[in-house]
Amino acid sequence: MRLTPLLAALFLTLATLPCPAGDFTDAIQKAIEGAQAPPASQEGDRLYAAKKFDEAAEAYLAHVGRRPEDSNAWYNLACCLSLGGHRTDAVRALEQAVEAGFSDVEHLKGDTDLDPVRGRKAYKALVAKMEENAAADGRGANGTTWVEGRALLPCLVRVPETTPEARSFGLLLLLHGRGDQADRFLEGLSDWGGEEFIVASLETPYVMGAFGGRVARGWSPWESGKENTRRGYELSAANVARAIKALKGAYAIDAKRVYLAGFSEGAFVAAHAGLEHAGVVTGYVCIGGGMDPALTEHSDWEALKGRRILIAHGVDDTVVPFRSGKALSEMLREHGVAHEFFPYRGEHRITQDVREAVHGWLRGEAVPEELKAEEK
Repeated sequence: MRLTPLLAALFLTLATLPCPAGDFTDAIQKAIEGAQAPPASQEGDRLYAAKKFDEAAEAYLAHVGRRPEDSNAWYNLACCLSLGGHRTDAVRALEQAVEAGFSDVEHLKGDTDLDPVRGRKAYKALVAKMEENAAADGRGANGTTWVEGRALLPCLVRVPETTPEARSFGLLLLLHGRGDQADRFLEGLSDWGGEEFIVASLETPYVMGAFGGRVARGWSPWESGKENTRRGYELSAANVARAIKALKGAYAIDAKRVYLAGFSEGAFVAAHAGLEHAGVVTGYVCIGGGMDPALTEHSDWEALKGRRILIAHGVDDTVVPFRSGKALSEMLREHGVAHEFFPYRGEHRITQDVREAVHGWLRGEAVPEELKAEEK
């Protein structure tokens, strides 16, 4: 299964595609042929987590009917069909995933969701084709070379309306989730700053495509493999440090009040930037994220001590599972880094409870106990 933040981040209209629970063949054919479908559903991840595989398949089918270029949704559809016993349709959905750009053959071969279809000739032929394509890419045929470089990235800024000449402000740098944009994230959270903070929202360097009439962006090139993804996070963290330096040069920033706040993939970047560039931040807020342990092998955890850190995660999150935020909290604790862990009621979104908690936390307050949910 590929549980991707993109499905939750695109803010598409909720709907379901009518389809008999036991017969997906005709509906899949219509989606493949590009027939019109109702607006895509965001229900697939939640239904999959609840083991309602036929219903999840309907939700993913609605999504690919509207967005046939979403290879991960085709793949997730295949997993649900496989688990629901629709083996022929599952392989057809896998073929469409590959046609749309899915290329992670190692993930496919190790995914237990697809165990029911592994004996099928069509599945074996598809795996062989993917392995052949992967080998060709390795030889440089039709492949992509990723080149490191530096670019000018926009950073949108909201300055408090009351700005006395002699006054300095705190800085809150927002890092949006995968599939979102800096301007939308700033628009939704600029009130966190009040009159005490300048709020800025840094844009990402990677364009994922255009969805629902707007460009979707991410912090790393997921499609290029784990190594490039991890390197993408390292470079994005360095961009965060450069953004802070630039903002300090442009505005009257109090160096003792510089915070990062990231959501979803932006939270992964905030956690990594906070660790690797601890000297330029006072602390960070990580909402619905985590940290890749592979990026911490040579990190200086001592530099992070003394920083203020808030880890918030929805206990019902099925996009970035709750255990991801919990693992980050445990990683910090193991290295002796003090922080506050905030399990909140809700799924993969910034709820009103989170808004209130972060607003107060930035001003030195602890998260109220009544806002914390019981961990599951």
